[in-house]
Amino acid sequence: MQNHVSAIITSLLILICTCPAQMQPSCPDSGGKSEDTTNHSIQFYLINGVSVAYRHKLSQGNALRILCDLSATLYGRDEEMTTRNKDYEQNNTLDSKTYRSQDSQQIDVSLQYLLNMHTSKFIEFYLGAGVIFEYNRTSGYNEYYDYVNNQPEYKAYNETINREYGVGITGIIGLECLIMNHLSLFCEYLPHYVYGWLDYTSDATNYYNERSGTYWRFSVNKLKVGISVNF
Repeated sequence: MQNHVSAIITSLLILICTCPAQMQPSCPDSGGKSEDTTNHSIQFYLINGVSVAYRHKLSQGNALRILCDLSATLYGRDEEMTTRNKDYEQNNTLDSKTYRSQDSQQIDVSLQYLLNMHTSKFIEFYLGAGVIFEYNRTSGYNEYYDYVNNQPEYKAYNETINREYGVGITGIIGLECLIMNHLSLFCEYLPHYVYGWLDYTSDATNYYNERSGTYWRFSVNKLKVGISVNF
């Protein structure tokens, strides 16, 4: 479904960018030509991930941008479950209770340099590169209780924590089209190449385990589409 939506938005972007110049905003003092006087932008990524970025144009040809990925920043879940079994032969009641807690925090921040290549008055094709910083933490906690005739018989627990820290480089291939004054539509690919460190601990009733290591990761995201507010 997301692929179909991305294709539709991309088609609209191309259609808007190829519309006659009379349909686009223009500056009266420039003889009908569009003149970009905005140096700042807040960009919202809305398809294939939720992100927000601030872009500052150094000139008409280049810009700096800081981007924060909000796709999976916070997650938390707590649950409690009770199971009851009756043994009529022994005349016993067995109750099992389970408590579970899960949470995760993830943040990706990148600082980018963009090189704009103006292909027309209202459309820009741009390339870029930058550094990316990643942090990801997930944890889970489980407790198990067994009761026989409402008397505690057994208790166990398990807690796991996984942390990842990454730093790497990112590339940018993008297309932006002005659709009205101070508002534009853009689409981008942002491949990542990241080196990171990880550590994992597991603490349970009868054992303790700890691991650490490093990793490499290369990823190419789906086409991201968003709206840019320019001022």
